[in-house]
Amino acid sequence: MTDTIHSQAGAVQALAAILSAFPTLPTAGLEAMELAHPDVQGLGLRISTYDTPVHFEQWREALAVNPDRLVLVSLNSSGHVLRGHGCFAGIPVQLLGFFPLLNPAA
Repeated sequence: MTDTIHSQAGAVQALAAILSAFPTLPTAGLEAMELAHPDVQGLGLRISTYDTPVHFEQWREALAVNPDRLVLVSLNSSGHVLRGHGCFAGIPVQLLGFFPLLNPAA
């Protein structure tokens, strides 16, 4: 059986709740998708911020993602990704922050 867009209704409703509660959050990449992580599993939201830790932190605070559970992953010579997981309005959320290297090798 093929899922329909209706299967993403919970994630879309959670996104609408985020937009209503936090209308001044900076723009981010938004995806409704299946998430698999020990802390959160199921159809949820992946929210991606780029270039600035300030935007990541604004989203992290709004979604109440535990800062003690963040994971920093190196992307080789291109930069880093900061990853956190949580729930908002009962929907799993993955928050990603992509950051370039501060002093890339020449």
